[in-house]
Amino acid sequence: MTDVWVLVDSNAYFRLAQSLHPLLKTKIGKSNYRLGVIEALDREYKQSSRLQNKFYWVTQPKYSENRADCFDVNRDQKTAINHAFYFLRGRYAKFS
Repeated sequence: MTDVWVLVDSNAYFRLAQSLHPLLKTKIGKSNYRLGVIEALDREYKQSSRLQNKFYWVTQPKYSENRADCFDVNRDQKTAINHAFYFLRGRYAKFS
């Protein structure tokens, strides 16, 4: 059975990581669910002094090592994700 990745966005990670971080990459349940963080999390963190001040612990080794290589996407998967994103955006996003 293949693993099913559940992506945790940066907002959820920053608020829940102190209790979630041991669960990242760990297989959960019979369906092999795994929690992973989005690729842009570290970039978003580095670009925001507000996040750095509020969530100072993000750079501590136990958190950064736990996030490392959390979700590896090959080119075909990335293309499928982008198609799904654009479909959902086109269908449900409201533009003013």
